[in-house]
Amino acid sequence: SIQAAPKTIPSAPVVTVTNLCGSTTLSSSTTGTLNWSNNATTNSISVTNAGNYDVFQTVNGCLSDTTTVVAAPLAVPSVSLNAFSSVCVNSPKFILSGGSPAGGTYSGPGVVSNQFDPALAGLGTFTITYTFTDANGCNGQAQQNITVGCAGIDDISKNNFTVYPNPNDGTFTISGIKNPIQSIKVFDMSGKLVREMKIENNQNQVDVNIQHCADGIYSVEISSNESISRVRIVKTK
Repeated sequence: SIQAAPKTIPSAPVVTVTNLCGSTTLSSSTTGTLNWSNNATTNSISVTNAGNYDVFQTVNGCLSDTTTVVAAPLAVPSVSLNAFSSVCVNSPKFILSGGSPAGGTYSGPGVVSNQFDPALAGLGTFTITYTFTDANGCNGQAQQNITVGCAGIDDISKNNFTVYPNPNDGTFTISGIKNPIQSIKVFDMSGKLVREMKIENNQNQVDVNIQHCADGIYSVEISSNESISRVRIVKTK
C-alpha cells in the first residue's frame, strides 16, 4: 500500500515593523526562507519608501500565505540656514540666527550656547552647523560658513607696538603698547585658545611663553583699556 504524507503548509510570517527617521525596519524571526515584495530574502530589511510590503516564507518547498505590512518612515525635518556676514575678529560675540525651523541649536568653532565669539574662533573661515530636532526625535542639519577677518588689525606697524622676535621658538616679548596691557590671548589657527594671561601692575611690556605648543602660526590678541589688537606670530624650532 502507499501511505500519503502531505507536507505541512507553513504559517504566514509574523513581521515586526519599526518606523525610524527616514526609514522603516521590517523583521521576522521565522526559520523559513523569506521572500519580500522588493525581492529581498533576508529576515530583516530596511526600506525608505512608505507603503505596503508583502512577504511569504518557504519551508520544505511549501509556500505560506502572504503577510502584508505597512511601512511609514518618520519624516526627516527639512532644515535651512541663512548665509552669515563676515565679522572682524575684535567684534563682540553675538547670538546666531537664520536657522529654520526655529528652536534648533548652533555648533562649530567659536560657538558657545548658540553665540558666536569671533575672538574665540580666531581669524579664518569656519563652518557653522544648525541642527533641528522635531517632536519625533528626528533631526536635520544645515551648514554655512562664517569668515572672521579685518586683516588691518594684523598689521604690526599700524598698532604702534612690536612683537619680537618673530619668528620665535615659543618665547617672545610684546612691547610698546601705549596703554597698560590688561590681557593677552594666544589662539592657534583653528581658533583654539592655547594661552591666556591676565596682566596686572600697569605693564606695557610682557614676555609670553607658548613653548608647549606645536610649531606653526598663532594669533596673539592684546587687550588694553582702550583697544584690542591682534598680530600673527610664527613659532618654529
